[in-house]
Amino acid sequence: MNLSAKVQVERCKLTRRAARQTCNLHAGPCHGLSPHCAPARNPAFTLVEMIGVLVVLMILAAAILPGLIKAIDRAALAQEGQALGRMAGALQNLAMTDHRLPGTNTLFADLAAELGWLVSEAAANPRGNPRVFMVDPALRVGPGAGATLPFVQDYRGSTNPASPRAMIISSLGDALPSAILSPGASASSIFNLLWNAADQTMPTGWTTSWGGDFNDMVIQRVNFGPLFVQVSLNKVPSTAFPVYGVDAGTPARLTNSPTSAYYLVGTRLDLYDTATNLQTRQVIQDTLALTNRTPFLLPPSFVFESGVWRGRLFMSSAAQRRTGTDLQAAYAALMAATANPFAKPTGSPVTQAQVTTDMQKFMSNYVYWSTNSFSSSKKTGVTNALTALISDSKNYLGK
Repeated sequence: MNLSAKVQVERCKLTRRAARQTCNLHAGPCHGLSPHCAPARNPAFTLVEMIGVLVVLMILAAAILPGLIKAIDRAALAQEGQALGRMAGALQNLAMTDHRLPGTNTLFADLAAELGWLVSEAAANPRGNPRVFMVDPALRVGPGAGATLPFVQDYRGSTNPASPRAMIISSLGDALPSAILSPGASASSIFNLLWNAADQTMPTGWTTSWGGDFNDMVIQRVNFGPLFVQVSLNKVPSTAFPVYGVDAGTPARLTNSPTSAYYLVGTRLDLYDTATNLQTRQVIQDTLALTNRTPFLLPPSFVFESGVWRGRLFMSSAAQRRTGTDLQAAYAALMAATANPFAKPTGSPVTQAQVTTDMQKFMSNYVYWSTNSFSSSKKTGVTNALTALISDSKNYLGK
């Protein structure tokens, strides 16, 4: 091949390369090239083929997307339900540990502090809609007849809580309706409709307009009633004024007898004598959980008698002490009492001192017998002391 031919070949190669680039840029036909220099055509979709692909994709999207969206919504609803459940648990913890129930103004800040969340995380859901804390308008809790939330417990406790219900409400769709945000005069009826409605359904009798969907609404119901336990305090005689208190708060004297109030589970009840000496301390527990049956629901009850607090706690024995306080008090009461005029024998009646001496002999002989491994040879003293105690007790009682 001569030089002229070689130049022609190289020129053809350059021309073909330039033509190919031009075709790629303009996606149009190549003109002005010799058949030998025309660029090879790249395989590609035609417009009809592209439209066909798009139609197939649209059909697949129409079939798949609704189910995918529903699955995402179900997951979001489940996640929101779990979040509201945690908030309800935190509210219960506040009641049983801090012994208080927050009001609507501080609820989300209090729950955020309890859960370790930001306040914004408690006040609004992940989709940015504010959550609402709705309290039953008939709720009454506290020492006064008209007391309501917030409730901070002190020695007065609460009257029997009335309608102790509240709800945390959230919407993952449209913002909550004004009937929930600002119910006004219809608050009671709105609250009861929502409380009694099945989850994700429009409440029966709902007439308020709302552009949203109840399927997007999550409601966490909270009943404060089981968190309270009734406690009864009494005193004998009426001239005695012992002292009582709860937790670390200021105690008060028991002037009215009997006194009954409702305290939150976990409350520490301190019982003092008239000189404010602490005699016993009890932690109020859930009587329903302990008894498990309503007929056996016995709330704690205590009585201050002869200078000593006595009583029962959930069908158990008297308030426990580590000293002989009860026995000492019984001895003091017996010795201070007027002698029984019907005591026997006539002319030389048995006295209180004689009965207590018999008791001391019986107890000392019993201890001696037990320290000797209950030997039969050491039992005689116990038997004789018991016989004398029974005889003198009957004579003192005039029997």
